[in-house]
Amino acid sequence: MRESKMTLQATAAMSDNINQEITFRKLSVFMMFMSKGNIARTAEALELSSVSVHRALHTLEEGIDCPLFIHKGRNLVPLPAAWTLLDYCRDVTTPDGKRH
Repeated sequence: MRESKMTLQATAAMSDNINQEITFRKLSVFMMFMSKGNIARTAEALELSSVSVHRALHTLEEGIDCPLFIHKGRNLVPLPAAWTLLDYCRDVTTPDGKRH
């Protein structure tokens, strides 16, 4: 399957800028958010506060130095980089969220 130009650019931007701020906890919050599509539902599923979920997503963006979402009203909408990161997350975790 051929990747789009935007996805390739997002991958390049992320791989050049990754730092120590990325943790498996933040990646698991990110993966759950991508599954649920909503901070409140993600917080409920993970038994966290909405503030903790938002903070994890925000610091993950800072950690890779690449925007993952745009704000549409009160919602976060994934950018191509978020979908690319999700693919990488799936590569390093099992379906139940455990690390390989």
